Amino acid sequence: MADTDLFTITVKDYAYIIEGFHRVELQKNISYMSELTFFKYISYLKIEQLAKSFNSKHLNKSEVLVKEGSKVDQMFILRDGQLDVQKVIKIEFANYWPIKSNQWE
Repeated sequence: MADTDLFTITVKDYAYIIEGFHRVELQKNISYMSELTFFKYISYLKIEQLAKSFNSKHLNKSEVLVKEGSKVDQMFILRDGQLDVQKVIKIEFANYWPIKSNQWE
């Protein structure tokens, strides 16, 4: 077995570092929310409270956020990227359109 060099960190220091990341992310969320029309008349303190309750989610390109008919008890705020909204429409009958001036398909 070869010699090994490594770093160690205490649980307390690790928690401090992670909390720092969370503070930075919280400030980014507050800044972003403050710029949205939806939150225009909400106080900074209320936006801060809301931002603390947010969970971030990353979707891959082909991933589905919500399927039609699913019950949703949360609001989604698109921070970056784009989403496609698709609606399935069941057609019970079909119209046939003229293919020539005096013929119907």
